Amino acid sequence: MTLKGKLLLCCSVSLLFILGCNNASKQITHAQELSKEALEIEALIASDTVSSTTKKDYKQNLDKAIEKLNRSEDIDNASNYYNQIALRLYKLKDTAQFRKVNRLALESASKLSDTLELAFAHWDIAHYFHNNNRFMDSAYYHYAESERYFGIIGDSFKQALILRNMASVQSRVKDYVGGESNILKAIQLLKPLDSVQELYRCYMTLGILAMNLENHQEALEYHAEALEYLRQHPEKAKWLPHSLNNLGMVYSELGEYKRASEFFEQVISDPKVRESDIGMYARALNNKGECLLKMEGKYMDPDIFYYAIEIQDSIGDLAGLAKANYNLAEFHSIRGDTTRALEYAFLARENALLSDNNDRMLETLKLLSQLDRENAGTYSEEYYALNESLLLDERRIQNKFGRIEFRTDEFIAQNELLARQRALLIWVVIGLTLLAVAVFIIVQQGLRNQKLRNQQQQQAANQEIFELMLSQNQKKEEGKKHAQKRISEELHDGILGQINGIRMLLIGLNNKADDTAVKLRSDAIHKLQEVQEEIRSLSHELNHAALQKVNNFINSLHKLLEQTAVPAGLRYSFNYSKDFNWDNLNSDYKINLYRITQEVVQNTIKHAGATTIFVELSTPNDQLRLKISDDGRGFKAKSGKMGIGHRNIASRVEQLGGKWKIKSKIGKGTTVLIFLPFNPPSDSDEDIRKTDKVFEKA
Repeated sequence: MTLKGKLLLCCSVSLLFILGCNNASKQITHAQELSKEALEIEALIASDTVSSTTKKDYKQNLDKAIEKLNRSEDIDNASNYYNQIALRLYKLKDTAQFRKVNRLALESASKLSDTLELAFAHWDIAHYFHNNNRFMDSAYYHYAESERYFGIIGDSFKQALILRNMASVQSRVKDYVGGESNILKAIQLLKPLDSVQELYRCYMTLGILAMNLENHQEALEYHAEALEYLRQHPEKAKWLPHSLNNLGMVYSELGEYKRASEFFEQVISDPKVRESDIGMYARALNNKGECLLKMEGKYMDPDIFYYAIEIQDSIGDLAGLAKANYNLAEFHSIRGDTTRALEYAFLARENALLSDNNDRMLETLKLLSQLDRENAGTYSEEYYALNESLLLDERRIQNKFGRIEFRTDEFIAQNELLARQRALLIWVVIGLTLLAVAVFIIVQQGLRNQKLRNQQQQQAANQEIFELMLSQNQKKEEGKKHAQKRISEELHDGILGQINGIRMLLIGLNNKADDTAVKLRSDAIHKLQEVQEEIRSLSHELNHAALQKVNNFINSLHKLLEQTAVPAGLRYSFNYSKDFNWDNLNSDYKINLYRITQEVVQNTIKHAGATTIFVELSTPNDQLRLKISDDGRGFKAKSGKMGIGHRNIASRVEQLGGKWKIKSKIGKGTTVLIFLPFNPPSDSDEDIRKTDKVFEKA
């Protein structure tokens, strides 16, 4: 049960008989001789007792009475008449006219220094502000003025009633300590008067305040004291259900749900309660259902909540509806039926809003943030905004309430005890706040350290790649020298030697024409043909090695798509600018472009539900552009948050001085665009081969 819900009983008890008491005190005394105008005004005011008088006619009669009072300055007891008219206008719900007449009553009573009428006028306007939750500071001020004037008159009974109302106002802004002070002062005034009914109400209110302060043992003692006075009350049967319900609430707060349920059952099982106080009957049903929910969870019968809702809806109990719907939302949440839980949570929020039940609204928003994960951020923001607003309002109003000193040593001791408890609570709050700050700092420092470690690891990886590039470059140069040496040796030792031998042989046979010479020349020509074939073979081998230029970067991307997309049942299309030498890109560009493509493909496989992925590399407007799109389900691109994968992409693009963006619509697929500033070749051929090996290993 919310704090405000807990206070509803206190507020209803505090205000139940205000108008009755006020009316009883404001009857016109006919002991004195009245003027003709005064008699006319009395007749107009009393015309509501005539059965034939309609509401409209009665309102007109009150307007006439106001007119007569405003026109004449010689009417005795004018402030008394103004007060009576104001009270009747309030009953007619004409609040604008009520406030005007109430101001006239205050002005008239002030001019005449009529302390009694000043007390009643302040009481009336305080009651008006009390019922309007936005003006608690004004309600408290006017109650305090009324209590002061009744104190001057010496009317202890009305002083006590006003003090109880002041405590009710303080409870609404959670100034429970101040509320207890005023109730204790009221009890001090009432005890000599032996007012059983008002003492019962004061102790019952004390029990509610103690429960709100989480002083549960004191709450039980105050409720027991209230029951002692109730036993002396002639109408104890009427008020007993309220006390039983309050006791049940205390035990429920203590977690003794079985015992609490027994108190609520006593209220429900009393047939007179349903007949005379159906609202209390519905509240007891709801409270018992809440206990059953705590004890039995999803195995409880939720019909008790539906029955309570049926009754509360029929009597317009919005606060009760908010609680019952909230309990049903919790029940369905426990059962795992999120859809129905959300349905009742939305009803609870609507009823909480209509009943101005901010505490119930906060609990409902917290529950909604747990049930509706997709909109959890929105509900959390609404929760914190409302909570901060309420805390600011409560602090602002509490600062306007003055401290009331106890008149006896008992009250002083009680106040000191409450002050110590409050100080302890403050220290606990401070300790928890410091602990939260420390945890926050530790977490933040841990995140910074992790980020630094990641940067260091990346730097180490880059350094390793750089060293590998240097090593590969050195090996390349050594390979070149070795190849050159081998070709030189082949040409010098093999081919050149054979040609010289053939040349010398042909010179020796130049002038001979016998058969032996012919045969030797034929052998020499055959030998030249073999040399020719050897030269051609060597030439082809060198030419093939020179022309065989493997496009490793593009091949690596093909291999990536084939090894990731195809096994996942995803077709792919890969296009790139053929007139650009992609292997001459800086190694950082190739590594990061490869990793970005890998990340996007993985995201497409996991989340997109696509059938085809399209990858395109181009160089428009002196820029490098990587475009990756799919025909998947798409998503809301402007969600406000990035996952780890998106943050990695953003980091890599930022590292290369580029820009990127995601375009996506529900049902229209997703497109990732990467734009990088044009990077002319800066790595050697060996650097390129080194990077290609990195791709192959990836």
